[in-house]
Amino acid sequence: MPGEAFGPTETGTVAGVRRNLPLPPILVISDRKQAAVSLAEVASALFSAGCRWFSIREKDLPTETLEREVQALKPMAVAARARLSLHGSAQLARSLEMDALHLPSGSDVLEARRLMGQGALIGLSLHIGDRLLPAQQAALDYATLSPIFPSASKPGYGLEARLSEFQDVAEHMDLPLLALGGVETAARAAQCRDYGASGIAVMGAIMRSPDPDLVFREFLEAWEAQR
Repeated sequence: MPGEAFGPTETGTVAGVRRNLPLPPILVISDRKQAAVSLAEVASALFSAGCRWFSIREKDLPTETLEREVQALKPMAVAARARLSLHGSAQLARSLEMDALHLPSGSDVLEARRLMGQGALIGLSLHIGDRLLPAQQAALDYATLSPIFPSASKPGYGLEARLSEFQDVAEHMDLPLLALGGVETAARAAQCRDYGASGIAVMGAIMRSPDPDLVFREFLEAWEAQR
């Protein structure tokens, strides 16, 4: 959505690169298979509750079906002055005329930045133990780091990462880090901020609720209370 006006952003200069994260820095990731209502209903409820960052992560959908979902959600995001992101490749994001992208672990972030342009919001999935070169960090606006807690979607995924380990990574990486993985409660969101998270990424707790707006507000209140 080039040229659209967005809501407030958090501006930071990291390693000489200015980065803007949507505010509040709570990234809600879609999963229609867990959702209690349609994605359109989820997005509408979230935007009304103050969510300004929603990412479509429906990797099994055919491109045509995914495009219909994107086109249905874009007007809602524009009206809410929110960022609508895509979990996927830069090529797919460009074909869908998206200006926010979340890349899977191991992606070529330099090529993604070249394809998407300097104005795009680009993030990357990292796992505990992953490392990035300075040039890769400079090409990104943020990264998610996981797993932080065991989650319902990945109950046996690796070992539980200690928050102190997250804090150590956050302190030594020149990149805003969002905590991902098992951030299922407002109390856990607050813990993540205490340990240096620049934001959080949430999926299951919100997707599974018939009232996603209420759950989002709980996360928002907990996050803002830790300022």
